[in-house]
Amino acid sequence: MALLFTLTSSTVLFEVALTRLFSTRFYYNFVYFTLSIAVLGIALGASTAHRSAHGRSVTVFQSPLRTAAAFAISVPASVALLIFTSAARSLPVTIVTAALPFVFSGAAVSRIFASRASASALFYFFDLSGAALGAGLAPALTARAGLAGTALLIGLTSGVAAVATSLFAGVTRGVRPRRAWMSAGLVALGITVVAAGAAVLVPHLLVTELRTVPYGNKPLGELLKQKDLQAQVLGVNWDEFSRTDLVSTKDSRYDSVFIDGGAASQVYRWQGPQDETVMREDIAFYPLELAAPGKVAVIGAGAGREVQMSLLAGSPAVTAIELNRGSIELVRQLGAYAGNVYDRPGVTVVSGDARRFLERTTERFDTIYLSLVMTDTAGRFGASLIESYALTVEAFRTYMARLAPGGRLVVQVHSGDELTKVVLTLVEAMRTDGVGTADALDRLIAVGPDPGQEHGTVHHPLVVFRPGRAFLGDEAARAADLATRDGFRIYYVPLKWEEPLRDLKSGKTTPAGLARSSNSYVTPATDVRPFFYRSEKGVPDYIAGVLAAGLAGTYLALGGLGRFSRAASVRAGGPASATSAPWNPAGLYFAGLGFGFMAVEMVLIQRLTAFLGQPVLAASAVLGALLGGAGIGSIVGGRHWWPARRVAIGPILCSLAALLVWPGLTLARTWAFTWPLTGRLVLAGALAAGVGFVLGIPFPAGLSHFGSERPGEIPRFWAVNGAAAVAGSAGSLTLAMLGGFNLALASGIAAYGVSAIAGTVARATTSATSSRVPTLVSDSMDIAESVSGGEEYARSRQREAGSSEN
Repeated sequence: MALLFTLTSSTVLFEVALTRLFSTRFYYNFVYFTLSIAVLGIALGASTAHRSAHGRSVTVFQSPLRTAAAFAISVPASVALLIFTSAARSLPVTIVTAALPFVFSGAAVSRIFASRASASALFYFFDLSGAALGAGLAPALTARAGLAGTALLIGLTSGVAAVATSLFAGVTRGVRPRRAWMSAGLVALGITVVAAGAAVLVPHLLVTELRTVPYGNKPLGELLKQKDLQAQVLGVNWDEFSRTDLVSTKDSRYDSVFIDGGAASQVYRWQGPQDETVMREDIAFYPLELAAPGKVAVIGAGAGREVQMSLLAGSPAVTAIELNRGSIELVRQLGAYAGNVYDRPGVTVVSGDARRFLERTTERFDTIYLSLVMTDTAGRFGASLIESYALTVEAFRTYMARLAPGGRLVVQVHSGDELTKVVLTLVEAMRTDGVGTADALDRLIAVGPDPGQEHGTVHHPLVVFRPGRAFLGDEAARAADLATRDGFRIYYVPLKWEEPLRDLKSGKTTPAGLARSSNSYVTPATDVRPFFYRSEKGVPDYIAGVLAAGLAGTYLALGGLGRFSRAASVRAGGPASATSAPWNPAGLYFAGLGFGFMAVEMVLIQRLTAFLGQPVLAASAVLGALLGGAGIGSIVGGRHWWPARRVAIGPILCSLAALLVWPGLTLARTWAFTWPLTGRLVLAGALAAGVGFVLGIPFPAGLSHFGSERPGEIPRFWAVNGAAAVAGSAGSLTLAMLGGFNLALASGIAAYGVSAIAGTVARATTSATSSRVPTLVSDSMDIAESVSGGEEYARSRQREAGSSEN
C-alpha cells in the first residue's frame, strides 16, 4: 500500500514538474502533451507488464519492485536530460525521455493491482489518495525546490518505498533472506548513486537551472541568440505560476519581463524628459492622450508600462492588477530605473485575477486598460490559456459595468485577426444589452502602427471603446487627426474611416457572417468556449494527433482483449466466438470509464478555475479534492455489498453526477459570488470531492468482478482505460472548442452510458460461460513473488498446494 501511495503521488508530482518545464521550453499548445504523455506512458507500462507476465518482455517489468526502482532512477535522469542536454531540443526525443518514467510507473501500479484482484478497491483508494496528495503538494513544491530538487525528492522517496517494501515482503512472506536483501541492495545501490551524484551536483544544477534559459525558439530564446543585441538575464523568479525573467538589451530605453520565455512586457527607464518623450511616442500612449485617463485600472500590468504611461498622462490613481507576482517583484528590484513604478503614491497593486477583482469591487474607473493580456504559460489541463476568461463576452460586460459614466475600455492585441475578434466580442457584449451592431461600432476606435515604422517597443493594434456614448463629430475628428499626426494606421473611426467594417455597420453582413468569411477563427470567445487565442478554424493538428493516438491505442487494446477471450473459449472447448463479442464488452466497460472520467474532470477543473479566479491554486485544490473523493468512492465500489449484478450501476451513477455538474457550478457561482477565497475553495473542493466520490466507484468494482474471472488481464484493463483516457482528454477538448464545455460534458455522460451497457453485456456473457470456463490461475506475481524471483517461488507455492490437497 505504501509503495502504491508513493508511486502515484510521485507520478503526479513528476507530471506537474514536466508541465512547468515544457511551459518554459515550448508554446502552450505543446504543453498540452504533458497529460497525454503521462497517461499514454502509464497505459504502455501496463500493457508491457501484461506481456511480461507471459514471458514476452524484459525481466524488469515482471516485478513491481523492479519497475518502482526503475521509476525512482529514471525521474531525476529524465529531468536532467531535459534541462541540461541539447538532445532535448528535439520534440520526439523530449517525448520519449519524458514518457519513460511514466512507463515504469504504469507497469508497477498495474502489477500491484494484478497481485490482489480481490483488493482492487483498497488499492484504488491508495492509488487515488496518493495522486490527490501529489496534486496538492505540486505547486508549492515545484516553486520552492525547483525542477531538479523535485526530481531528486521523487527519486529518493520512490526508491526508499521500494526498498522498504522489499524488506517487509521478505520478512512477512517467508522469502529467503538472501534474495530479499539482494533485491533491496540493488535498489538501494541505484538510489545511492543518484543521491550521491545529486549531492555533488545539485548546487551547480540549481544555479544553472535558474540562470540559464532553455527556451528553444520562444521569443526569449531567440532574443538571447542575437549576439548584437547583447541581451542578458538580470533576474529570475520561479514560482507556482511561471518562470519570470527580467532581461536587458543594449537598448537602454527599457527592460523587459518575460513569462515562461514567451509573453513579454516592458518597463521604461524613467529618469528625465527624454524618457517621457519615448513613452509618448509609443502607440500604447494613444488612448491616454485621446482623453484624460482619470482613474485607471490596468489589467495584466506586467512590467508596468501602462502604469507608467497612465501616471505620465496625469492619472491621479492607478490600480495595477497582475496575476503573476514574479513580474511585480522583479520590476521592484529595478528601483529608480523604472521610477519605482509599483511603489509610487497613487499606485495600488493587486496580485490576483483581474476579472474576479472587478466583479467584487464597487469602485468605478474612468479607464480600464487591457494590454496584450497573455502569459504564454500553461496549467495542467486544457489548451486554453489561463487568461482566456479575461477576454470573453461575459468578461467585457463585467468591465463595462465597472466603468464610470463616460469611461473607456482599451484593449491592445497582437494582430489584425485578434483585433477583429475583439471588435466582434464587444459587439456581442453590447447586443446582449440591447444595443445594435451599428450603434456599437459608433462607440469604438481602432488604430495600429503603420507597417515598417517603429512606435515605441510594442507594435500592436488597439481598440478604444466607450460603451456609454458614440464617438461623433469633433471627437471622431480628433481621434483621426491624432492618429495621422503620430503616423498610426487607422483601422476604424466612426464617420471618418469605416471601410473595413462598412458592410457590418450597414447590415450587409452579420457578425457571424464576417466570422465565417475570415481566414482565421474570429468568433467571439465566451465563458462556455473561452478560447480567445485559438486562431485555427477546425481542430488544431496537435489535438487531433493526440485524439487519433488515443483512439488507436484504445482500439488496439480492445482488439487484444477480444483475441484473449476467444483464445480462452477455445482452450475451454467452446467455439471462438462464444465468449466475446467482436468489440469486447469487458474492455469497452473500462474504455468508457477512462474517457468519461477525463471529460468530466476537464470540464470541472476549467469551470471551477473561472469560479475561484486563482488558476494554479484552483487546479491543484480541485484536482486534489476530485481524486481524494474518488479514492473514498473506490472503497464503496469494492465492498462485498456491491455485487457483480451492480457492475453497471456505477457508470449510471457517474452519468447522473455529471448531469448535476453544470447546475451545481451555476448555483455555486450565484450563491457564493461574494464569498472570500477560502470559502469558495471549501465549496469548490466539496463539489469536486462529491463528484469524485461517484466517479471512483465503477473502476474498482469492474476490476473486482472482471479481474476475479481473468486476473491476468488486469494490467490490460489498465491499458485500455489509460488509452481511452488519452482519447477523452483530447476528445473532450475538441468538443469544447467546437461546441463549448456543455458538449464536452455531454461526451463524458455518453461515455459512462456506453460503459454501463458494456458492463451489463459483459456480466451476462461471463455468467453464461462461467459454468464451462475453468478458473484461470493468475499469471501475475504478488509482492512477495516479485522479491523472491517470481516464477520459482510461484512453482513452489503450487507444489505446496498440491501436496496439501493430496
